[in-house]
Amino acid sequence: MFPAATPAAIVPAGIDTRFRSGRGLPTLQLRRILLRAAGALFFAIPLALFGCSGGDGGDEESYGASSEMMAKAEDSREDAERARKEAEAAEAQKYAGDAYQAAVADFQTGQGHFDSQKYDRARKYFKNALRDFTTARNSAKTAKGSYEVALDNQKECDALRAEAEKLGLQTKNPELWKAAEDLYAQGKTFLMNSKKLSNAKDKFNQAKYSYQELVDVAKGVVKDESAAKASLATMEANKEEARTAAAEEHAKSTWEQAASAETEGRSFLTASDYRRAAYSLDRARELYRMARENAEIRKTLASQPVATTEEKPDVSERAQPLSPEEIARRKQQQKEQAAGAGTDVAAALEKYFHGSPSFAADTGILTLDYTSGANLRKDVVISKNVKLGDKPHLTFEGSDWSGEFDEYSFHANTEGSFTINGRYRDGVRIEFDMKVLLVGSNAKTRFEVLFNYEPGDGGGSGYGVDWGTRLTIYENRKTPKEIMTPTNKTYHNHPTKWFMKQKPTHVVISYGRSPDGEDGKILVQFDNAGQMEDTFKMNSNWRREGIIAFRWDDLKVVVKNLRIIGKVDEDWARELVAKMGSGEEAEAGGADKPFGF
Repeated sequence: MFPAATPAAIVPAGIDTRFRSGRGLPTLQLRRILLRAAGALFFAIPLALFGCSGGDGGDEESYGASSEMMAKAEDSREDAERARKEAEAAEAQKYAGDAYQAAVADFQTGQGHFDSQKYDRARKYFKNALRDFTTARNSAKTAKGSYEVALDNQKECDALRAEAEKLGLQTKNPELWKAAEDLYAQGKTFLMNSKKLSNAKDKFNQAKYSYQELVDVAKGVVKDESAAKASLATMEANKEEARTAAAEEHAKSTWEQAASAETEGRSFLTASDYRRAAYSLDRARELYRMARENAEIRKTLASQPVATTEEKPDVSERAQPLSPEEIARRKQQQKEQAAGAGTDVAAALEKYFHGSPSFAADTGILTLDYTSGANLRKDVVISKNVKLGDKPHLTFEGSDWSGEFDEYSFHANTEGSFTINGRYRDGVRIEFDMKVLLVGSNAKTRFEVLFNYEPGDGGGSGYGVDWGTRLTIYENRKTPKEIMTPTNKTYHNHPTKWFMKQKPTHVVISYGRSPDGEDGKILVQFDNAGQMEDTFKMNSNWRREGIIAFRWDDLKVVVKNLRIIGKVDEDWARELVAKMGSGEEAEAGGADKPFGF
């Protein structure tokens, strides 16, 4: 790094070392006293020999003055010597070589003048040497601190570099590896130059972050892969349960949707797109669960005896059990009747919605894909307080001001709200990716999804999930009840403290009921660094049906890949079929009522 030096090796040529060793001549202080005494003695001898009146006294005065200058020069040399030792103790030769060498040169020049008895000049150069040795000492202390910091950064770089090499990142991510290597090499070069230690520290620091990014990306991929494989395992378990419940027969449409999501997830898994694979497989898992539940309900209903208009119960005597052939005939009749009604509903829903609707007549489950904001725009009712036109508070297509998404579901800023057409009962799942561009710091900042919601003139009734961590129960004309259930207390803080800004976060909000209809369950999840985390889950039987709405305040957010899967409210669906069959314009899922925001 720097040439090593010992105190014995760095004594400048020409510096008198006899006064440092403590051997030979007396110390500087003793010598100074002797010199002054000698000057006084030489001055006194002429006075004794020639008397006070002899001569003009010029030589004696000149010699006395010369002795005094010699003593002052000695003082300055002693001060310079002390400063030199302090500079050497601070390793000035290594960390402040230029200042140290300048001080040595001044000392040598001063020593030359001193040997020539030019004490005034000698004293001047000794003072310069004192100044330069002091400067060198101070500079060395500062440089040494920078050098140690740079070395610490280099050690951290070495550790991260070794970890990156172990993961094979020099071939897996060659561009980022080369950038980190270039910074590391520059740091090593600067470390060899005492004037560039600050640059060395900065370069090693930059290289450290580059190596860390390499490792983090690799670990993130590993973590995403682990999450995707975990999603695959749970999906397969749900699929097996659905197969055991004969969901492929009794909940065919939902089974097919689940199978399609599974195929998509496995495709992403093969392509090593682990995050998207996990999302698709999680969706397949949920669909298989819903297929199983609906299959169990259908099987239960199908196993019950069915009375028809062709056969009246015999009240006079005990009714005889139906033959297997008659049971099969009546089941087929039920299936045909349901299929006919389902065909009417499916046709009505496909005509009514624009979000690529897919309806499973056997389960009553509707799937809407609002990846395209242009489709979502046709299926929403926007609140009156939302500013549109120039500098709008809500857009569904065009620039999203983030420069990242070519297509998005909606972009919202400042404040506003809207409802989405359609009513659901006993089961709904809302999932989307949200990217927060800007969030305010005041307490009213929110991004809330409402479900099982019934608008009203006193605030409406339903569930609201704010930032994926807070659940609020709204009851018309009553004070809202906020429930904080996340076990991770970090989420109890203001979102600005923990929510990942400038990065899309996947959010899933679901509500469902058990097959017996007794227990309603709410589950909210979002993507925390590549892993879907349950922010909270709870049981609630308060509201079973309603519409979906979004509202926001004091933030700017982009929502992408909005999907809704839910059991359509049968009463609403029948009204929709009747109105569309009669040519009437169907109402927007209850959103024609006052939107109590």
